[in-house]
Amino acid sequence: MSFGGYNQAFLDALPVGVYGCLAPDGQILFANRRATELWGRQPVFGEDYYCASVRLYLPDGSWLPHAECPMAIAVREGRGCKNRIVTMERPDGSRVRVVIHVEPFRDESSGRVVGAVNVFHETPDQ
Repeated sequence: MSFGGYNQAFLDALPVGVYGCLAPDGQILFANRRATELWGRQPVFGEDYYCASVRLYLPDGSWLPHAECPMAIAVREGRGCKNRIVTMERPDGSRVRVVIHVEPFRDESSGRVVGAVNVFHETPDQ
């Protein structure tokens, strides 16, 4: 599967953030333009895992380590989530509250989790 050329252009045209990670380590494989805008930075492929935000926070304000976030759970355990609210911190210290939808994907023949995709967008009640 290639995310170059037209595929990347299609992803970049979406009004929501979209990115994918490989299982089981969570290495970021691809990200669209809106994802990088919401993160406030480009992910460093091969160095960023699970999410490219500086930090994540739960709705109660407590810190959510990247290794415990829904993407990490999806690539390690094969469990997705829908309509989960988190706050992402950007490199400049600003924060954005988003709704995330994470879904693992599996190898068709073995059923083994091979990665996951996250679609996320700002909450309307910023």
